[in-house]
Amino acid sequence: SCGLYTADDAPQAFVTPGFVLNLLSGDKSEKKERYRHLLQHGGQLDIEEIMEEKDAIERFRRALSSKVPSLLKWIAKKKQRLSPSGIDMLDMDELERQIEAMKKTRFANKPESIKAKKFLIEQLISRGYKRGEIADRLEMSRKSVYNILKSSL
Repeated sequence: SCGLYTADDAPQAFVTPGFVLNLLSGDKSEKKERYRHLLQHGGQLDIEEIMEEKDAIERFRRALSSKVPSLLKWIAKKKQRLSPSGIDMLDMDELERQIEAMKKTRFANKPESIKAKKFLIEQLISRGYKRGEIADRLEMSRKSVYNILKSSL
């Protein structure tokens, strides 16, 4: 489908490239050229085992933000979900602040505290952390992590 986004004489198709191209600045031909450049540059990246890296999603989000700032502004404005699991992704700085605040909370067994912990656990899982690493990071047992994830809150 790349031709639909980059070719001036692209045929009509069920894919409508306008949505993606409108995330880029410039007139129609400039947008197509920018998209072509993004495709070429992306093809040169050495991907390796990117999903094994803990901060891969955050680094991707920052890189994307620097290349296409209008995209993340648009997503934030529309409150779109950044993950197929339906979890609103926090940026890493905000996630760290919330983790530190959770560690200081005295009322750990209240439903709202458990719900907040579940949210933080899901944030870390979506970034590739394993349950044991999450337990260490949140200063709780691995069993607590599993129980919170199992909870229906």
